[in-house]
Amino acid sequence: MYRALQIINPTTELSGEYKCTVSTFNDERSQTRKMIVYVPEKSLVLTHTKLSEHDAVNITCKAEGVFPEPQLDINSKERTDTHDMQFKTFPREGVFDAVASVTVNVSDLEDSTTFDCELKIPETNYTVKKSVILSPGTPELPSTTELVPDANPTVGKASLEQTLPASCSNNTLMLLTLSHKPSALFSCT
Repeated sequence: MYRALQIINPTTELSGEYKCTVSTFNDERSQTRKMIVYVPEKSLVLTHTKLSEHDAVNITCKAEGVFPEPQLDINSKERTDTHDMQFKTFPREGVFDAVASVTVNVSDLEDSTTFDCELKIPETNYTVKKSVILSPGTPELPSTTELVPDANPTVGKASLEQTLPASCSNNTLMLLTLSHKPSALFSCT
């Protein structure tokens, strides 16, 4: 027997713990699962600005309109000194804006150094990455965007199933919203 809960107009307020209880004359069983209704970023901008008074470049990544509170990181495979990154989030009308920035010395840059800004929504498989390649003496370049999906997401109609697929290792359901409008999909990881 299969029973599901269909969510017609999902909103972020529906995020939380859900419990399903099945009772018979002989037994009663229940399972609790966490469901996250999330909102992807409205915008993600990666900029870099040469600081005229210093031989340095400030790299800034800004995300707007994300729910729940996101994680934002600036890193580089070629460099290990991005640990001085500054990160802040700002609640705004039920969503969050986030800003991360780091300053690097231009003289320390290799011929070409790639800096990545990675936005993650905690407890989901949602990750977006923007990259910029900097070189000493190179004028400001546009950044690139790359969506990095989970390798094996399980996607289906918006429902809470009695038994979750084996790939749901941490027992979290995530309801996807696209373009700030809820859709009838969930993903579990």
